Amino acid sequence: AQGYALGMVFFGAQCLLNGALLARSARVPRPFGVLLGVGGAVYVVDALLRFAAPALAGYTAPVVAPAAALGEGALALWLLARGVRDVHDVRGAAPRSAR
Repeated sequence: AQGYALGMVFFGAQCLLNGALLARSARVPRPFGVLLGVGGAVYVVDALLRFAAPALAGYTAPVVAPAAALGEGALALWLLARGVRDVHDVRGAAPRSAR
């Protein structure tokens, strides 16, 4: 069980960093990056609680699944439906292929 919690610390950190990068990016809407970052933070807090206070870890379990589903699920669905934006279109310049 401790190995799983350790893996979740690293996975949560990865989600948190990707969320920060996506929030600053022009390729996806900012709320998707924020939601992914929040989900990553929830993963990290839950996993660290499993190490520091195992008795309290049960209280965070109902929060982990909805936070993960909201952040990761919304981004996955949006990417399937819309894909990423072309950065040149976002900035108002014509794409390189049209020049």
